[in-house]
Formats: sequence, structure tokens, C-alpha cells
Amino acid sequence: MPDGRAQLGLALAALLICAPTISARGQGTVFDQLSKKRTSLEVKPTAGNQAPARPSASAAPKKKSSVPKQTSPSTPVKTPSKKAAAPNPKTPAPVRQAQHQEDLADSPYLSSPIEELSAEPKPPIELPEEEYFGSPNTCTSKHHAKGKLCRFVETISEPMQGQSWLSRPLSIGFEAGGIWGGELLDDQVDSSSGKLVMLTLGWDHTNWHGYEVRFGYSVIDTFNILPPHDPRNTKLGLFDVSTLLYPLQDARFRPFFRFGLGLQTYKFITNYGNEVDNIIAAGNIGVGMKFLFDRHVAFRMEFIDNIGFGDGLDMGMLHDTQLTFGAEFRFGGMHKSYWPWHSGRSIW
Repeated sequence: MPDGRAQLGLALAALLICAPTISARGQGTVFDQLSKKRTSLEVKPTAGNQAPARPSASAAPKKKSSVPKQTSPSTPVKTPSKKAAAPNPKTPAPVRQAQHQEDLADSPYLSSPIEELSAEPKPPIELPEEEYFGSPNTCTSKHHAKGKLCRFVETISEPMQGQSWLSRPLSIGFEAGGIWGGELLDDQVDSSSGKLVMLTLGWDHTNWHGYEVRFGYSVIDTFNILPPHDPRNTKLGLFDVSTLLYPLQDARFRPFFRFGLGLQTYKFITNYGNEVDNIIAAGNIGVGMKFLFDRHVAFRMEFIDNIGFGDGLDMGMLHDTQLTFGAEFRFGGMHKSYWPWHSGRSIW
């Protein structure tokens, strides 16, 4: 027995001496090996029996500090370049989009909407008073004080849109007004005033000019220059062909000048009781204006001096001044059709 106890004591001493050497080699002590085997035999938790993990204090989100980080003087500060580098096609799309947003934020030429709203309003842009080729603007220049009249003239002189006088170049018109005559026979028979009715047939050849034929009839009050005056009437007939000039061309308000040649017929009784019935050469010169009220209807007004060249015997140069108002009905003209075939319709 004493020998067995001595052997057991030697074995325990040898074990205590070798334990530090085993732990130094990375294998751990005997107690470590036993603890590892115990943990490997424990049951691992599954999805069914796993308890919800409690959030730890270390897992709480960290608050970002509002104080910017101070960089040391030795640390270089990156400044945004004025010219952004070309995007690399191999860079993923989200990365390129983030780079683009950074470039926009660093651009000195862009401002945020809040800055634009808080900024002071810019003064209005002043347009120059001069138009093209250095000519003064007719309605805004300081040389034209009557702005309302000027704007009215510009409005009525603007070209029409969607229609034209040449769309229906033919016209037939009716006019009525007054006529004021002169001496029919020198120092014998004079005429005062009368009523005049006229029929006109017109054709606008271009936007600049057109042609018109007139037929007129009037009854003028006539009397003797020396007593007894013996009031009576003179029958006057007019026929002429005239040329009309349009300075504003295709405007809705269309003033015109006219001149033409024709014939005049006079039928009256002299102071001696003789009847005079003459046809003389005549001409006319005057001004007028038209206003296109509808596609087919236009209003017109004219002031004309009808000049009779006399018969070379008893009647000398005659002047009959007229002022008439009327309307004309416009028609004719072929509209361009964009049908690929003949549609069978006519526009007039």
C-alpha cells in the first residue's frame, strides 16, 4: 500500500508539471477541453423554439453629431472641380446617379428653390424703342404721343389670318348717297344737290390693285342763275371703268384710291326752254375704304369727284362731287382642295 500511494502521488505531480506545457501549445487545459465538449453537446435553438432577441444597449442607433469634424491644418480639403469628369460606363448606375447629384450640389450656377423664392425680384426687361433696321416703333416710341390712335391704326392695318380678299376676288355692290353739282351752262343754268344710287362690279386682280365698273343714276335740283329761277331737275347718268389701288394690301380695313374714265349723260332744260340731252366724256378720281365684315360681305364708303370734259359747244368742264355708302357681296375664287380625289364639292 505504501508503494501504491507513492506511485499515485508521483503521477499527480507529473500531471501538474505537464499542464502548463499543453496550454502553451494551444490545446488548452484539461478543464478547457471538457468545457468545449460540453458546449458541443448542448441543443442548438431552431426557428420554432428561438426566443426573440432583446436589443442590447450596444445595438442602439448612434446619433450623428451636429458639430462638424474639425480637420487638422495638415489634412488637405477637397474642393469641387468646376468641370465634372465624364461618367465611366463601367460604373454602376446608382453610383453614377449619386455622383451626378453631388456635382449638381457643388455647382455654383444652381440654386435651391428656397433661395430662388427668398431672392429679390429681378427688374423687368426694358425692350428697345427701335424696331428692325433702326426704324422707330410706331406705338412705343417717344416720337408718337397719341398711343391709342396709333394702336388702333396698327390693329386695323394688320393682315388677315385664315382668309384673304383674293379668296373671293369678284364683287357686286350697291351704293347710295348724295351728289353736289355745278354750273351746267355758264351764267345760265346751275345745279345744287341730289340723290345718287350706284351699282358696282369689281374684280381684285392682286392684293395691290383691282378693277371696277360703275353704273349710276341721279336726279339733281336745277335752276336758272338769273331770275326767274324756275326750279327743275336734271337727270344724270354715269358709266366708267376705274382702277383701285390698295396701300394696305390684304388688311381687313382696306382704304383705296381710284381713278378712271367713262361717260356721263345730262338731260335738262335751259333758261330759254330748250332741252339739252348730251353724252360727254368723263373721268373720276377719289378715295374710299372697305371693311370685310364677313367672308361674303364688305362695307364701303367713297368720296369721288366726277369730272365731265364738256361737249365743246354749250357745256364746259363739269364737276359733280359725290359721297356714297354701301355694301358689296363677294364671291368667286377656287380654294385649293387637299382631297386625293375630286370630292364633288365647290367652294365660293
